[in-house]
Amino acid sequence: MIVERRAYTLLPGAAPDFWELQRRYCGTSAMTRLLSHTICYFETVAGPAEQIVHLHRFESLGEWEETYAILYRDHPAEYFTQARELLVAQETAYYRPLGTSVLTEATRPIGPPVDIVEERFDLRPGTAPRFSTEPTDELLGTYLSFLGPLHRVLQYRFHPAAPLAHHRRVAPITRGFGRTLLRPAPVATHRPLFEI
Repeated sequence: MIVERRAYTLLPGAAPDFWELQRRYCGTSAMTRLLSHTICYFETVAGPAEQIVHLHRFESLGEWEETYAILYRDHPAEYFTQARELLVAQETAYYRPLGTSVLTEATRPIGPPVDIVEERFDLRPGTAPRFSTEPTDELLGTYLSFLGPLHRVLQYRFHPAAPLAHHRRVAPITRGFGRTLLRPAPVATHRPLFEI
């Protein structure tokens, strides 16, 4: 199982246009195929401004490649033109789950849409095997990067964020840390993790 994390930084004030574009084009067969892999789209509430974060799950990079090849071949070209006009930057990285993950294992919605916290731990090289976390009710998943920024762990939690004891425990192997508050997409088809 792999998780693709895409982050689109939008032009200031462009989020409503982005979501309207998603509503208008979400019904094509190519987009429906991509959305079948979607964990959730989010918009940032605190952290990097004007950012849309997508999380998708795939069984392999081959499945990821096939899904996007179909999307780029069959989805209307004007969608890509209009979407790219709204972007300032795009980042893409790939992660593997560390342990049990509600995000990648959920087979049905986990509840009504609520804000979640994304915590980023940039680890010292070679220390990833020492990163540990204790399962808690608020922990949704922990992921280690394998393509994109290396030595990075992302954790997703129900708000509020992790207790400081966890941060103290991993501090000796961490060289950077960040936290982003994410709100599920206002477009129901783009937030299958949550009930409509």
